[in-house]
Amino acid sequence: MRDITRQIAHDAEAGVSHTGVSHTGVSHTVVDEDPDVNLSSRVVKEVRVHANGRRVLLLDGFTITAEDTPENQDEYPQNPVQKAGLGFPILRCVTLISLYTGLLFDVAYGPYSGKETGETALMRQLLNVLRPSDILVADCYLCTYWLIAACRQRGVHIVMKNHHKREDNPADAIRLREGERLVTWTFPARPSWMSKEEYKQQPATLELRLIDVNVHRNGFRPSQFTVTTTMTDDEQYSGNWIRSIYESRWLVELDIRSIKCSLNMDILRAKTPAMVRTELWSCLLAYNLIRLKMLQSCAVSGRDPRSVSFTTTMQLLATNWLLCAVVGVTSELATLAQEVPISQRVGQRDGRTEPRVNKRRPKVLALMQKPRHQLRKELKAAA
Repeated sequence: MRDITRQIAHDAEAGVSHTGVSHTGVSHTVVDEDPDVNLSSRVVKEVRVHANGRRVLLLDGFTITAEDTPENQDEYPQNPVQKAGLGFPILRCVTLISLYTGLLFDVAYGPYSGKETGETALMRQLLNVLRPSDILVADCYLCTYWLIAACRQRGVHIVMKNHHKREDNPADAIRLREGERLVTWTFPARPSWMSKEEYKQQPATLELRLIDVNVHRNGFRPSQFTVTTTMTDDEQYSGNWIRSIYESRWLVELDIRSIKCSLNMDILRAKTPAMVRTELWSCLLAYNLIRLKMLQSCAVSGRDPRSVSFTTTMQLLATNWLLCAVVGVTSELATLAQEVPISQRVGQRDGRTEPRVNKRRPKVLALMQKPRHQLRKELKAAA
């Protein structure tokens, strides 16, 4: 299923022009011309205009839990800070998702904790997905010397928030213009996971460009952070375009929410590690198939795939599959399948402020604070 999931993403991405015109010169998916409706359309449009057909891949990590069985605990142990018997097996995942289509290219996963289980280690398993001229967008945690060097060796550009342990305004920086400067990083000591031979092949320095980003929102305190990129030519790659690319990183958070919440993949129910992996890829295959349907509807209507509701499309497909099983495929159902996904426009509601609380009170049971076998003994003793 992993191969099918990946193939769907690669084929769909290759069939969609990132400039609005296919490789044959025939008009392809037209970008939504109403950029003020939501964040997605505006950001995607701004990035696409100057991307020159480059793929923009969004990188992020997330965790999911599995059924609490001895087999799953051995393969994917619970959080080490929890007492034995109180936690659930946890998988750490890192994913690559397309900015333009929302399709998932690949996922690397492993135990939540332990040696070589962090997001940077998992990302190294996804390097073969990247192609020359790709643009990789990620948060500050992945802004490391070794990951940037690996991307540059593959001809991949990066746009990442500067790591919090890196100086935003080093003394030896070369000023380009207000809020932009060039810096040179020298390679650090060899990490334990890297062989001596591989270490010798690493570049001695990296020339990078730092761009300040100022965020001003009504009702919020102004904030500023710095973005790191390998696109050092400020004439070819404007600072505002780089800022738009990093702003698009938020879209991967919404995609992961669709995977975990809409598809209910945050809690896997399989009882063995092999079936956990099967269930994981089944959900990801369903995600890509839903995204593919959204893309097909947008190709006919000229809508931007990022302005279409994932949940609406998922509900449509679930209903249509049942109807088709009963009455068969009809022209009415085919027309409905094309029209319903684009019937609802996703609204981002910029600047919306709403407390994250629920008014309705759930029925809360006591939380488990002792292993279940110990609780059973205490109940029997009390009887």
